[in-house]
Amino acid sequence: MRVVDLLSLKGRANLMGILGSLLLYYVALSDRPWWILRGGSTGERLFEIAVSPFAFSAELLGKPIIVPIIPYLNLAARLSVLLAASTTLIGSIFAGKKWSGPLLSLRGLTVPLVFLLGIIAGT
Repeated sequence: MRVVDLLSLKGRANLMGILGSLLLYYVALSDRPWWILRGGSTGERLFEIAVSPFAFSAELLGKPIIVPIIPYLNLAARLSVLLAASTTLIGSIFAGKKWSGPLLSLRGLTVPLVFLLGIIAGT
């Protein structure tokens, strides 16, 4: 019980929620790919695919493959994670209030997960 009081600042704030929301901000604002797949011989690349929920690029024979909807899906994923991080941060700062409970939901993470599953299923 003493640890819970320490982490919640005696019920006034949720420190783990604040740290989690800051981590979500960092992940959402990073443009680096999470996975990179390269294929071909050592001298030339046949293809390269770099994927994250917030960035996607693909090259085939040195030329980029452009899918017009991908930037919009990346934007939707980024905005949904930023919204989830913002509501989690607000709900964690005001943890003692009655209205803060519904703000601690992580439903905004469903869009990036669905995007990743779509990329995996599509390739």
